[in-house]
Amino acid sequence: METQLLLFPLEKEFDLDEKLAKIEEKYNNLRKSQHARISGLNKEVKDLKSELEFLKGKICKEDLFL
Repeated sequence: METQLLLFPLEKEFDLDEKLAKIEEKYNNLRKSQHARISGLNKEVKDLKSELEFLKGKICKEDLFL
């Protein structure tokens, strides 16, 4: 990969702006991945709750108390 050589050194403000942009991009990617993981976990919890309610209903309906 080729790298661009600088004729003049970058100003500190420009360099900091680039670093801030990279950090914001990483933050957004992390936020999106966390949102996806949480949504998946919420779906799993919802499915488990409905399964538990089904099993409770079957146990009560057929008098299978422990």
